[in-house]
Formats: sequence, structure tokens, C-alpha cells
Amino acid sequence: MARALIALVVLVLSGCGYSAPTLRVAEVALHERTAEGMVVMVSIDADNRNEVELPLRDVSYTVTLENGWSFSGTRSPEASLRRLGTQRFRFPAVFAFPEGAAPTGPIGVSVSGRVGYTAPGRLAQDLFDAGIRRPSAPFRGEGRVSLDAAP
Repeated sequence: MARALIALVVLVLSGCGYSAPTLRVAEVALHERTAEGMVVMVSIDADNRNEVELPLRDVSYTVTLENGWSFSGTRSPEASLRRLGTQRFRFPAVFAFPEGAAPTGPIGVSVSGRVGYTAPGRLAQDLFDAGIRRPSAPFRGEGRVSLDAAP
């Protein structure tokens, strides 16, 4: 009996035959700019190769500019990844300009983070809700943003 219970726990914790979504930074773009600061919008393409949808729970991320400025945040993607498809979601990074230090021209941007999701099945949902198992998938990317272009 104990072996059967251990086998069941291992099966549940190993994921029950689904694969994690594949995430890629698709775009980093200037969304808004004022004299006081700017908003950079990050777009992520999430690929779900599973026969079932995967509800997304949260995205934790850091956006760093080549000048050393950094923004970290956690947001809800407010989406479920449709089965056997790719879906794009976006989130912002906000940077306040110190007086007289507004950057211009193109600037390098690096993005990294993790997206939490719920694995398929009622037991996986219960484990997620109880905080026992919270699967996530990483993403990382780089790009350049023109700070002179009007969004």
C-alpha cells in the first residue's frame, strides 16, 4: 500500500504527462514617454504544446536597461494558454527619470522572469491552491528600444 501511495505522489509531482509552456520574449518597445519617465512594454509569446489549456497565474519579471536602471514586478497575465497554440501577453516596466537624466537614443534592454501556471487536472489545481506545487516556466531575452521615437 505504501509503495502505491509513493508511486501516486511521484506521478502527480512529475506532471502527469504534460509539458511546460515554452516562453520567448517577442518584443520590447517604448509604450509611453513623458518628461518624468517612460513605460516599456514587454511582449511574451507562450507556446502550449499540450492537448489541454494551461491557466496562467502570475508573471514575475525584471527589466534592466543598459544604463543600470531596473524594474521588477509581478502581474497577472489574465490569460489561459489555449491548447496546441501560441498566445501573446504583455506587461509594463515603468522607469522614472531622475532630474536631468532622461536617456535618449537607442538603449539595450534585458528581460528575465518566470510565468506561473496551473498544471492540468483537479488534483494539480488543489496542490496549486494549497501552495504545495506551483509550476512555472522561465523566459529571458534582450533587445534595443529607441527612446527618441514617439510611441
